[in-house]
Amino acid sequence: MELVILAAGKGKRLRPITNDIPKPLVKVNKNMSIVDFQILNAIGSKNINKINIVVGYKSDEIKNHVIRRFSDKIDFNFIYNKSYDKKGAIYSLWLGIKDINDDYVITNGDTIYNKSFFELIDDEIKEDAIYIICSKRDEYKKDDMKIYSVGNCICKISKKFHDKYNILGASAGFCFIRGSDNINLFRNKLNYFINKKPNCYWHNSLNFLIDNNLEIIPIYINNNCWHEIDTIGDLKKIKKKSNEFLSM
Repeated sequence: MELVILAAGKGKRLRPITNDIPKPLVKVNKNMSIVDFQILNAIGSKNINKINIVVGYKSDEIKNHVIRRFSDKIDFNFIYNKSYDKKGAIYSLWLGIKDINDDYVITNGDTIYNKSFFELIDDEIKEDAIYIICSKRDEYKKDDMKIYSVGNCICKISKKFHDKYNILGASAGFCFIRGSDNINLFRNKLNYFINKKPNCYWHNSLNFLIDNNLEIIPIYINNNCWHEIDTIGDLKKIKKKSNEFLSM
């Protein structure tokens, strides 16, 4: 199984910090950056044997950091998105997955996940399918990538509020593609979709599958098991509890 980390963006909302370093290398405590959390937990997984990182902005800094800290622990592949400043995360996703023929996990490079996520894919998700991991919240924010349903079926994934649909949860930006049929299907559909909309959120590729009557299965996890770091405020919050989070 492979992990694909989307880490090409400029992290504009974390400026001025990201004027000097790429967002995945922003420190959340004294010793660890955002991407370090993901890599350490992936290394601890029983099934992940390769990590693919799609880089763009300050790509050499990310590559050098990862190789220096982790190259003796797991196999890495770095994919350069030369259009990182022009095309959206969905293009990074395409570059990251187009040559993969094994089961794989997609993650956002600006989110820290604790080991519970990797325990899910190791121990609980057994059937071939396309899964998205999400969390229920008491209140959903404008910036949450919200997962909507009609009945028990996912019908839309969007940051926008849609009153006519039920909110199943907030996406953790953690998607699992399992089984050769689903791997080929997702690759073919994504290739078609990016030729029409190359500059959008990668979750829109899942909407395209849903619109073509393909099922995306939600898997629920505790809201405290992951933290997306978009702003200085987000960073301050996680810095206060990063050591506790790491031990969960």
